[in-house]
Amino acid sequence: VVFSVVPDPNTQIAQALSGDIGLMLLDDKAAVDRVKSASNLVVAPRPLVQYYWLALNQTDERFTDVRVRQAFVDAIDRQAIINTVEHGYGSIANSAISPALKAYYDPSLASHYPYDPAKAKALLAAAGWTPGADGVLVKDGKPFRFTMDVGQKGPLEPVNALIQQDLKKIGVVADLNTMEWNSYIQKVVVRREYTASVNWWVYPSDPDVFPYYHSSAAGKGFNIPGFKDPKLDDILVRGQATSDLEKRKAVYKELQTYMADNLPYLFLWYPQEVDVISSSLQGVPDLGLRDSMHYIGEFWLAKK
Repeated sequence: VVFSVVPDPNTQIAQALSGDIGLMLLDDKAAVDRVKSASNLVVAPRPLVQYYWLALNQTDERFTDVRVRQAFVDAIDRQAIINTVEHGYGSIANSAISPALKAYYDPSLASHYPYDPAKAKALLAAAGWTPGADGVLVKDGKPFRFTMDVGQKGPLEPVNALIQQDLKKIGVVADLNTMEWNSYIQKVVVRREYTASVNWWVYPSDPDVFPYYHSSAAGKGFNIPGFKDPKLDDILVRGQATSDLEKRKAVYKELQTYMADNLPYLFLWYPQEVDVISSSLQGVPDLGLRDSMHYIGEFWLAKK
């Protein structure tokens, strides 16, 4: 087994087409059609244990109203985001449990929040937000306006721009503050000096997401929004307390339903990676490349 570092995406594709690379992750999803046409390569989309989210800081009382959080999810065209930044390789997320965790993932929640700006406006109206003269929503004399900190990493800049456009359609103004990545991490993740921010989590191949959601992690751990709820804490603890598969399935199904209804984070999408595999390379499991490497001893080459 030889691991090659090939920084340039075009060179990666050229080496895969020539047979010099047997297995690689295709970062440039726009190039999928080019690779698909090669008879010596297999293009395999894989679900990842990853999801993108919009965090709304729970120290801002505007976002403690679940109707506001639900309205934002209704207002954001998440499928358009997937089509734009992932070239369609992804699926809408409504909880922290990824489709990659097949034994636990609840597909019934996939349509929980269809894109519905009209419903979003109705929820915001029920929460006391009414249109001002300029169309911006107002409550207690204050316009619904806030800043979204944007890290310069991966798809985050175009994603924030799309969310900004969608929120504007329902009368909410989101100003974008684009930052160098390390500065962003210090401001948002370390110091928690933010109002709203888009980012992602990658986690181990297990549905135990206690470190990201339990109240004990608010303000200092991975619970970036600072969301606290004893009911959510109880579900997370019960998930950790059993090793029985069927009992775990039941607990984590309950967890997904709770998350979809209450939105501790605003879940955006589950990305897929696109693996390019030589047709002669066999035994590669249907897993993301990270997890496939655990089975590298089972890979084998077919005779040409």
